Amino acid sequence: MQKIRLIVALFALAASSSFSASATAQAGAALTVVQPSLSSDPLKAFQVIVSGYKSFFSKGEKLVYGQAHSDSPSGRLIYVKEYVGKDLSYDVRKTDSLVSPFAAYIQLSLRSMQNGSCGTVTGYNKMDGWPDVASALAQGDAAHCFKPLLDNEEYWDQVRFQYAYQDDKWTLVQVLRTKYAKPELAVSAAIGVPTAPGIRLTDAQAVAYNQAWVDTILLSQ
Repeated sequence: MQKIRLIVALFALAASSSFSASATAQAGAALTVVQPSLSSDPLKAFQVIVSGYKSFFSKGEKLVYGQAHSDSPSGRLIYVKEYVGKDLSYDVRKTDSLVSPFAAYIQLSLRSMQNGSCGTVTGYNKMDGWPDVASALAQGDAAHCFKPLLDNEEYWDQVRFQYAYQDDKWTLVQVLRTKYAKPELAVSAAIGVPTAPGIRLTDAQAVAYNQAWVDTILLSQ
């Protein structure tokens, strides 16, 4: 009888050990599944974008911009804008959103001039551009054509580039003039997200001319 009891006890111990090992393995497997990826670092990823901005805006950069214009024979008013940037700042913060757990921005003081004064289409009671991309780009290096829009060479606009972190990458949300809480029309149009009256220029020359803006601002996308 004692021998039988000993055999039963040994069987129970073996079964218990097997269940414990199985439970431990399952728990370990569950922990492995929920471990966060250590390869994604939102801050470091955003600092790469910031570095690109610093390099890009360290010198004057030009883009070609178009907007709807009823007095133009093509229905478009097109000119080249040149931007100079300074006083760059940025921040990254956590949010309460599961879809976009992080938000960030890059803010710059931007001063712009445009070459529309040498154009053939009137806008705002003065010559303000051309009806086609080729004509605007032909005067893209004519320094005497470039004038500040507000006749104030010292006007610096505060522009904020807002991003959201989604699906393990930074995505541009909008380009905002902070003083007016409105989109920066020319930059937005140049990177393919125009706001009226701005239009997206699909001419091959325009796309190539604005590509550096796309590469800098939409680096993450």
